[in-house]
Amino acid sequence: MAGDVFQVWSNGRVRPCRHRVTLKENEVRYSFGLFSLHKGVIHVPDELVDKDHPLRYKPFNHLEFLRAQKDLSETEYAAKAYCAI
Repeated sequence: MAGDVFQVWSNGRVRPCRHRVTLKENEVRYSFGLFSLHKGVIHVPDELVDKDHPLRYKPFNHLEFLRAQKDLSETEYAAKAYCAI
């Protein structure tokens, strides 16, 4: 599953998955997340920007985005709210 940062990196070509789990059974469910952190700036590679695909996102610092994400949690796509052009 792609995350918000991959949406920016791909210039909107890949959208993050949105999902919600509901349980009908009364059983314990275990899950875990795998995350990666980038300490630098996330930006769209030049190869993904052309006349048919204009730049859609400003470069941003990944760690600053994660800190701001708690205020963006009500939006459908946090990255779009944070750094869209």
